Amino acid sequence: VKKSGARLYRGGAFKPRTSPYAFQGMRAEGINLLLEAKKYETLVNSVPGGVGLYRLDEKFTPTYFNDRVCELCGMTRAEYEAAIQKSAISVFHPDDIAGMVEEANAAFAQKRKVDYTYRLLQKQGGYRWTHISGEWLTEQGDSPVLCVVFTDVNDQKIARQALRESELRYEAAVKSSGINIWEYDVESDTVTVFANSSRLKKGCHMVPNYIQSTIDHGYIHENSIPDYLEVFQKLKQGEPEAAADLWYKTNNELGYWCERVTYTA
Repeated sequence: VKKSGARLYRGGAFKPRTSPYAFQGMRAEGINLLLEAKKYETLVNSVPGGVGLYRLDEKFTPTYFNDRVCELCGMTRAEYEAAIQKSAISVFHPDDIAGMVEEANAAFAQKRKVDYTYRLLQKQGGYRWTHISGEWLTEQGDSPVLCVVFTDVNDQKIARQALRESELRYEAAVKSSGINIWEYDVESDTVTVFANSSRLKKGCHMVPNYIQSTIDHGYIHENSIPDYLEVFQKLKQGEPEAAADLWYKTNNELGYWCERVTYTA
C-alpha cells in the first residue's frame, strides 16, 4: 500500500455495519491476528543486522526488507529503495556480484543454505563488509524466494586482514634475519618448526622425541650436551625462559657451529 503512494490507511478488527449482510470484520479473531502481526514485526526488527526476502532472479528482486537492512547502508528506507531500484545487487560491490550469483544458484541447486560475505554500498561512499545467511522459502511465480539474515562483519573482516598483513610482515622479518623459529611442546617432547629450519630437511615440520633424538643423531656436540639438557630441564620445571650457547652440527655435517638458543614460554 505504501509503495502505491498511500500515506495512511484505516483498518481494524471491527467494521461499521453498512448492511444486515455486510462483512462486519473479524472481531476478536482479528484482534488476535493484529497482535500476532505486531509480535512478528517486533521479532524481525530485533534481529541484529537485518532480514529480507529476495527472489532468485537476475536482479535479486526484494519482496520485503526491514529497516535494519537500510541501516546497514546508512540509509533511510526511502533512500535505500531509491538506491536499489528494485534490484538488491545494485548496492553490491561490482566485484562481488558474480560470486553472489554463483553462490545463490549453487545453494538452490544443492538445496542448502546461502552463505556469502560481500561488500555493501554505503550512503557516505565506500563499502562495508556484510555477511548473509539465507534459507529457501516456497517459490513465488517462477522464481524461488530466499529469506536472508544480514550481519555486519566489517570490523571482524578488517581485523583479520590486519592480522594477516602483520603475520606476513613478521614472516618476512624472520626470513630476512636468519633466525630459526621453533615451538617446543614440553609435555610431548615435540618440536614444531615454523620458519628458517635450515638444519632440518625440507618438508619436515615436526620432530617427536626431540631431546633424545637430537643427541642420538649427533646433532648436538658432546661437550654441549650438559647445557642442552639443562635448558630442557628448566622448561620442565616451569621456568619462563631458558637459554644457552650450544654447538650444533653444520648442514654439511662436516663440523659444528655455535648457536644461541632461547626458549620463551
